[in-house]
Amino acid sequence: MTKFFSCFLIFILLVSVTAVQAEGISNVQVGDYLLFGHYDQDNNKRNPPEPVEWQVLNVRDGKAMIISRHGLDVYQFDRSFNYPTWAKSQVRNWMNGKFLNTVFTADEQACIEVTHVVTVDNSQWVKYRKASGRDYEEVNGYCETDDMLFLLSTEEVLQLCGVDTIQEQLDNAQAKEMMKATPTRHAEFAGAFVYHGSVDEFKLDGVGCCWWMLRSPGHLRNHLAYVGTSGNLNSYFYTDVHRLDVCIRPVCWVNLAALEALGN
Repeated sequence: MTKFFSCFLIFILLVSVTAVQAEGISNVQVGDYLLFGHYDQDNNKRNPPEPVEWQVLNVRDGKAMIISRHGLDVYQFDRSFNYPTWAKSQVRNWMNGKFLNTVFTADEQACIEVTHVVTVDNSQWVKYRKASGRDYEEVNGYCETDDMLFLLSTEEVLQLCGVDTIQEQLDNAQAKEMMKATPTRHAEFAGAFVYHGSVDEFKLDGVGCCWWMLRSPGHLRNHLAYVGTSGNLNSYFYTDVHRLDVCIRPVCWVNLAALEALGN
């Protein structure tokens, strides 16, 4: 992805934050929102689960890469003390098993493309921490998986933000703004960390933001990369891989023609 296209993507995502669902699924653009699947979001079990809203991150060859607009739930990356790789993580098994079957019907699952997901080591975090003279460990997180649902990586966040390094992302106000997310009421009641202060930097549309999980290792072997409340790439406060207060924002590629045929 070129720097020009990435900067254009930032602009589209920022100006489209209030966009409504596209009238024709086949005509969706980056920044549009789609309704796809259902999940409890209001934390009220007495009514049916609510439609899940997804933001379009990329459109290519009749397919769209989408991410849930909100943090839908919390789940530990893994019960182990050290980073086990995305391939071996419990969150991956949960997302592509129980969570997938809860959110989507069989017909909806047929619209989701199986994605070849490549996860790399923590070299971006090593570079960032080394430059500032802080501690780090080289963590080998390399793996290749085939997933219906996955989490973004550190490198994919950088690419979406149109920057090359973590420091550039932290220094870019627009890049951080586009990465902010708020949790559903269900996620908050499940234990998600949410900002409840008065500083606008940690809010999105006046609502306190949450932390949300990435699939990459952080700067130490027992740390995981995540996005903080200001939209910043982080791994400093996430002291281990089995915390239960970081939100899940699933990502997937969907076939737009199949999705339109369902009447979404």
